[in-house]
Amino acid sequence: EGRKTDEAVRAAGLWDHVTELCAPVGTILAVDTIGLHKGKTPVRADRLALENEFSTSLFGMDYEIPHFEPTALVRQRIAQMPWVLQRYAKALEAPSLNGV
Repeated sequence: EGRKTDEAVRAAGLWDHVTELCAPVGTILAVDTIGLHKGKTPVRADRLALENEFSTSLFGMDYEIPHFEPTALVRQRIAQMPWVLQRYAKALEAPSLNGV
């Protein structure tokens, strides 16, 4: 687990280097996440994010796709907006998201 608390960042003397990014709905951010980074918990509404990861660590290698067990909230969102998550039917181990 490589997660660091805000307190750990302060204790390391790095808090003065923290930069927060916040943008209006629909904004696209392209960032290099090689350093410490985190997403704050949304407080006013849900966050829908599309994340692309570019890496050479698994390039050309076979790897196991992790099992995804959707939470009750995820199932609720899928029921409300099945078109948004339709490509994840296989990851959800469901032949179709109709009726999740």
